Amino acid sequence: AADQLRKVAEWRKRVGADEIRDAVEAGMTPAEWPAMDRLRHLMVFVGTELYTHTGDAMFFLSAQGVFDTRPFLRACSDAEWYRVIVHMLEHASYHADRLSEEKGHLVRWASVFDARGIEPRHLSPKLLWRFKPALPLADAYYPELIGAMQTIHAPQYIYYAWRVVRPFISTTMQERVNIVDNKRSASYTTALAALAPPESIPSVYGGECRTIPAAKTILPINARADDPCLVWKENELGAFLRDAIECDQ
Repeated sequence: AADQLRKVAEWRKRVGADEIRDAVEAGMTPAEWPAMDRLRHLMVFVGTELYTHTGDAMFFLSAQGVFDTRPFLRACSDAEWYRVIVHMLEHASYHADRLSEEKGHLVRWASVFDARGIEPRHLSPKLLWRFKPALPLADAYYPELIGAMQTIHAPQYIYYAWRVVRPFISTTMQERVNIVDNKRSASYTTALAALAPPESIPSVYGGECRTIPAAKTILPINARADDPCLVWKENELGAFLRDAIECDQ
């Protein structure tokens, strides 16, 4: 245990995790993460204070109509992407700790990844090579951060990618992963219903959630309906967020 604590402390010092956490506490948003000015139009994600049946906070991510491998690889270096992941983990960790204190119980993150739009060309060796260094980070340094990882609308080749990355994460983390393929369209709503109550699931995914207060979201950009990056016309999650987020203009 002492050896593990030492390794964690050394890693946190090396990557500046404590400084990142201080910045998050001081108000840093995901829009201020490294390279996010170049990456933000290639991803749609939102952390929320919508909760699962077990009390974990919901995080939604979608690639539909926005992600493409070549622009992504050009937008940042491997080192910058590693830094983005560290910022994301530290940001998520800070808010999980905050919510745990508010709720009086452990709050982790339950992620839902909408894999529509992922094609074989997106699963290139260069892309997997970029992701590889960050794969063990949650296991090694944030073991209680992730409660569930649900992938919906998964094409068959997502399973091939999963076979490649699976050895790099622990058995415990592997057991938290659930992949629902796109041939079973009704199954993803069943899987989401097993994960969270209807009021925590966006209507675009078959739930009853139609509005989210901006104060209850963690966004990579300002939650304003007139922000062009929130339009994401080809992305159903992005279109939902554009209309659902309630904020003071």
